[in-house]
Amino acid sequence: MINVLLVGSNGAMGKTMQELVEDTPDISIIAGINAVPVDNAPFPTYQTFGAVNEHPDVLVDFSHRSLLMDILSYSISEKVPAVLATTGYTDDDEALVRQAAEKTAIFRSMNMSYGVFIMNELLKKAAVLLEAGYDAEIIEAHHNKKQDSPSGTAKMLLNTLKAEASKTDLKPVYGRSPQSGRRKPNEIGMHSLRGGTIVGEHSVVFAGCDEIIKIEHTALSKKIFASGAIKAARFLKGKSTGLYSMSNI
Repeated sequence: MINVLLVGSNGAMGKTMQELVEDTPDISIIAGINAVPVDNAPFPTYQTFGAVNEHPDVLVDFSHRSLLMDILSYSISEKVPAVLATTGYTDDDEALVRQAAEKTAIFRSMNMSYGVFIMNELLKKAAVLLEAGYDAEIIEAHHNKKQDSPSGTAKMLLNTLKAEASKTDLKPVYGRSPQSGRRKPNEIGMHSLRGGTIVGEHSVVFAGCDEIIKIEHTALSKKIFASGAIKAARFLKGKSTGLYSMSNI
């Protein structure tokens, strides 16, 4: 049995995680962290990490980047591995995660979907094969409550394109306006759509002469992210230090 401390347990993803765990016999959520008190929760919930009395095997975070420092401090001091499934981290946040991984075990992914991991692996190949003669653009779409833009996954796809390219001057262009002018060869367009209840769509478009090649992923349910977090929790249990990602599982 893997005992989990769920951070953001009353949010949309926290509730999805709870639903999935009900049919997962080797995972138990023994406590939760929320910004506000939760009535009638199926497990004890707290507003601060210092109030947690339980002893989890793994922490799973589906909250907000503002809690990152508290999460890392708790993970290090209590020796509890952490699955960081929150988006919107800044470059400074990512640096803090890398530093913390020297003292505790952390699983970090821009997207907890295994399908998105496969998409990114395919993109590594396509970025090399299609660099010459094709213009690359990234399009992502999410529900109207998502706060960060572009999505963490879109940033990951951008980083993959830049890492695999032979050009060193590639730069993102966020959206286009009447003043944007003609597209420059070193640009990678980044476009974000927000509306309705879109779970998550990501597309990398390679536009060439008389043809278009696309690599796409569409999330039909939030359950795929919770499922990925469960796989990560299984993988992380018992580990003491290190930074891990989908490529490790």
